Amino acid sequence: MIKGPEERSVPELLETGIVILDKPPYANSHEVAVWVRRILHVRKSGHAGTLDPMVTGVLPVGLNRATALLHYLTKKEKVYVGIIRFSEPQTLENVQKMFDAFTGEIVQLPPRKCAVKRVPRKRTVYYFNALEIDERGKDVLFEVKCQAGTYVRALVRDIAYKFGVHTRLMELRRTAVGHITEDLAHTLQELVDAYWFYETMNDETFLRKVVQPVEKVMDLPTVTVNNNAILSLTHGAPLYAPGVVSVDRFRAGDVIAVITESGTLVEVARAVYDSDEMLKMEKGKVADPVRVILHPEDLTVKDRTDSRG
Repeated sequence: MIKGPEERSVPELLETGIVILDKPPYANSHEVAVWVRRILHVRKSGHAGTLDPMVTGVLPVGLNRATALLHYLTKKEKVYVGIIRFSEPQTLENVQKMFDAFTGEIVQLPPRKCAVKRVPRKRTVYYFNALEIDERGKDVLFEVKCQAGTYVRALVRDIAYKFGVHTRLMELRRTAVGHITEDLAHTLQELVDAYWFYETMNDETFLRKVVQPVEKVMDLPTVTVNNNAILSLTHGAPLYAPGVVSVDRFRAGDVIAVITESGTLVEVARAVYDSDEMLKMEKGKVADPVRVILHPEDLTVKDRTDSRG
C-alpha cells in the first residue's frame, strides 16, 4: 500500500508540502516565498494569491512539486478584514449603506499599481460588512468576502467616487483563502524555529505543524483509484474506468484530484464524465491528466508490482 500523507518522511513532506504563512508587512509576496525556500532549504517555492507589501495574513507557499498546484488555490474566494478612514464623520449605518452598494456583482478597474491589465472586469463581492466605528466616526473596521481577483483597495477608491467622500485604506489583513483560514497560518519566525528543532535537535514535531501535506490544503472534488491504476497514472496516462474506486460529486470538465486509497495525491485531472456516470462505467477513459504529482520513483518495488497486477 502506498504510504499516506501522514506517513511521509520530512524530506518527502518538503517535496510536496504547503506552508500557510502569516505574511508580515513591509515585504512583497515574492520575497516572502524566497525566504521560505531559504529557511527550509528546498529548491523551489511559490506563493498563491499575491498580497501587497503592507497587507498581512494568509499566504499559501508551495514547496517543490506543490508549486505546480498553487494555481488551484489562487482561484478560491478571499476574506479580508481592514480599516477604512473617512475624512468626515459617519455613522455605522451610513457606512453599511455604502458597502451594500458594492455587494453582489460589481464592475471594477484594477488599481494603477498592480500586475494585471487595467481594464474593467466583473467580480463578485459576497458580503461587505461594517463591523465597528471609532468614537470620531471616521475609522471603520470592516470584513469583506470576495471573488479571487477583487481589489479591496479599488473598492475603497470606488466608494469615494460614488458617494463623494474622501476615504483611505489604513490597514488590511487576509484572513482566509477558500477553506484555508488564519488559524492555520504560521509566522516566519515559527518556520525558522521549527526547522532549527528538526535540523539541530532531530525533532520533527514543530516542522510537521508548519508544513502541511498538499492533500490537506487542496480543495478539489476527488476520485479515489485502486493500486492497479497508479503506476500508469504516474507516467501521465489517462484514468480509465476500471481504476475508479469512489468519487465525489462533480461535472464533466471539472478539475479533480485523483488520490490513492491511502489518501495520497496522484495527479490533478480533468473529468471526462459527470461523477455519477463515471462511477457506473466499466470501461473507457474517464479523466485526462492535467498535472501529475506522484512520480514513478516515489513507488516502492511492491507498489509497482501491485500496480501491474
